[in-house]
Amino acid sequence: MCGLICLISKNNTGFTEQELNIFKLGLYATAVRGTDSTGVFLVTSDGNLQLIKDTTQSSDFIRTKEYTELESNAYTSGKILVGH
Repeated sequence: MCGLICLISKNNTGFTEQELNIFKLGLYATAVRGTDSTGVFLVTSDGNLQLIKDTTQSSDFIRTKEYTELESNAYTSGKILVGH
């Protein structure tokens, strides 16, 4: 069974750097619940959905280009961020 982590923002201006760092650490920590795969989805303030997943551990997942791009979008316009 995988672990889950979620951030929800009251603002429409995205998440702070500190919030995104906490999310990244939480995503890394959920690896103790399962290392088969990692996935993240982001809902932006305008209602768009961005989803990425891979059959890799979270420690490798957070270093991918796709995660970096998602994190950038979360910083500027993130509303909900969920990972496993």
